[in-house]
Amino acid sequence: MIEPQLPRVRKQAYPDLLDHLKEPPLSSNDLLSHSGVVHVCLFEHFQWTNRGHYFLIVSMTHLALSLPLCSLILIHVCLLCTSPGPLYGSLMRAWQCFFTSTERLSELHSSISQSLVTDEGQRVKTWQKKTFPRKIFCGFKESYDNNTSFSRAQKPWSKKLTKLESARVAYHKCCQKEQAAMDKEKQANENSEMSPEKKQKIMEARERATEEKEKTRERYEKMLEDVSSYTPRYMEEMEAIFEQSQEEEKKRISFLREVFLSIHSHLDITNNESVKAVYSELHDTLMAINDQDDLKWWKNNHGPGMPTDWPKIQEWLPPVKKLNRKKRDQKRKESRPVMIGGVKVRALYDYVGEETDELSFKSGEVFLKVEEEDDQGWCRGVLSTGKEGFYPANYVEVAE
Repeated sequence: MIEPQLPRVRKQAYPDLLDHLKEPPLSSNDLLSHSGVVHVCLFEHFQWTNRGHYFLIVSMTHLALSLPLCSLILIHVCLLCTSPGPLYGSLMRAWQCFFTSTERLSELHSSISQSLVTDEGQRVKTWQKKTFPRKIFCGFKESYDNNTSFSRAQKPWSKKLTKLESARVAYHKCCQKEQAAMDKEKQANENSEMSPEKKQKIMEARERATEEKEKTRERYEKMLEDVSSYTPRYMEEMEAIFEQSQEEEKKRISFLREVFLSIHSHLDITNNESVKAVYSELHDTLMAINDQDDLKWWKNNHGPGMPTDWPKIQEWLPPVKKLNRKKRDQKRKESRPVMIGGVKVRALYDYVGEETDELSFKSGEVFLKVEEEDDQGWCRGVLSTGKEGFYPANYVEVAE
């Protein structure tokens, strides 16, 4: 039985830029004072916690760098952006557009660098400190509260699902016991030398197994009804917590959209047609950020909109006895009674033949049995298509 997929917070850790750079050859102050002709976007890192990740973002600083160091940082940051993280949808496309725009530009002014550091950098730090306060031992408060709320809402459902699984296992075990008792009773009835008293005991054992199976099935159905009746409440609680996290995520997306647009206003140098073309494309991508589309995508892929598979009755299927190929070939050579015209039988279960001389059929399909069951539990039959082969005798019943 497959447990339904539940709304989840983002769990994967996003690498930290400083961890990747290890020991930078130059400090931030050194970079600001370094001369050169190539510019790059260097990203201060901060941790975004509402959905449990590290997130690399803003403040974008235009710096004058020498070519080797510029190339190193560009390659490093671009590699980080290709890894899965908390960005997705239109926000991801806007984020990637910054990199392509950066690579196409050739020159920046140091005054733009200073304005971004003092204005946007401080703005991001202030927002981070206010929006995502840290707990002493549990990381960020928002992430801890969300995880705790999801766990609390899911706990009753998990208990009911565990009880349902126990009832299912007990029911299937009783089905196996009943099948074994029926096989034993069948053998006893065919044995003329067995005493009537012993046959009576075997029959009583089979009846007890049948009664026990019916009792366990009733318990199984009762547990399933309990789970089914609790499902609406479970979904309501989980969706309420999920929507709360979506509201927090919406605020984050809106803030980052504003920051991106503010960064754009700093970078938009339009005294050059090529620069104008770069920032026109960047602006269009930023304006395409849509929090509703992004939240809808996340909901359909990682939230209540995901495909679910709720618990249902799983019927027990009798085991198929494997027949050794050498014995099967020997049985063919032996003379066995053949039914003239055959007997119509109906399949009780689906069966897929594992060997070339075995039949495959669907539940409810009617075909002909042309030879009686052998001591291995196999019969020979002919499908409506004309194919002839072996099939397990306990997978069919005589058609009326």
